[in-house]
Amino acid sequence: MQFADLLAHSRLSLENLQELTGRHRTTLRRWLDQDSAPLEIRRLVDIIGHGRPPSYAQAWDGWRFMGDILMDPDGQGVSPDEVRSVWICRQLQAELKRLHAAPVQYLLF
Repeated sequence: MQFADLLAHSRLSLENLQELTGRHRTTLRRWLDQDSAPLEIRRLVDIIGHGRPPSYAQAWDGWRFMGDILMDPDGQGVSPDEVRSVWICRQLQAELKRLHAAPVQYLLF
């Protein structure tokens, strides 16, 4: 895909790209005119402009960002707070497994 098409189909403007890359406007125009943008700039546009996670592993196929929500291939969204809470869920799960494996014997009086 040509760089101009990649940028046109993204959510990025030329001004956004200039702000992200720190490159001069004439450099960006030259890349557009000559289809000569470096690979890292093309990847940046693909990641940020299309909301794709920065990974080329097949496990991430279909995942994308919509604003601050990470959407899975089935359309289920996860907020940053939900991602941050995963560790506590894992700790609770481990504690429940531990309690289930060694039940406490209660004495009846």
